[in-house]
Amino acid sequence: MTQPEAKVNFSIECPAGESIFYRALAAMIPKNWPRGLQEGISEYASHVKDLDDERAYVVVGALCVEHCLDEMVSALLPSTKYGSFKRKTDIIRAFRLIPSRILDDCGLIAEMRNHFAHDLECKTLSNQKPERLQRVDDALRRYDPSYPLDISAKERCGGLVEFVCVALTFYTTHVECMREFIDDARFLEELERFCAKK
Repeated sequence: MTQPEAKVNFSIECPAGESIFYRALAAMIPKNWPRGLQEGISEYASHVKDLDDERAYVVVGALCVEHCLDEMVSALLPSTKYGSFKRKTDIIRAFRLIPSRILDDCGLIAEMRNHFAHDLECKTLSNQKPERLQRVDDALRRYDPSYPLDISAKERCGGLVEFVCVALTFYTTHVECMREFIDDARFLEELERFCAKK
């Protein structure tokens, strides 16, 4: 699998106001985050490295994305049963936690997984709708305008899964900080003072 190098300048932002966390907030990024991120990418790679079957590759990639969604929902709503893949993205979308395009890409990965999971005749990525594979390419170029598209469909799908997992992992650090801040008694005191001034 060809993996894009992890780099700081790939885009996971959106226009201001679209979501609570629409860009990176340096103060919310843990100091060990680059190492933790690399460990996450390595873990993902370990799950798919020996998979030649494209159906299995996409299904496992979707499981990796779903794991990242679990982490974010858990950071927001501890001890909550999350339900389906779509329900997890719906919860995150409802709270407007992260750029919606990242959640759209989660949905695209789920669509490909579902096509493989519910159609015995769909055995390779060439059996996916061409429009779906074009959406993969478009998404890759939103994350990194110089992403090479002259690689296999499997490698491009793997690249999208990596970008989505990195983005979800990154913004989960922000959600964890927000949750910790909200749970602090001082936050409630400040909120009461703020409301009393109105």
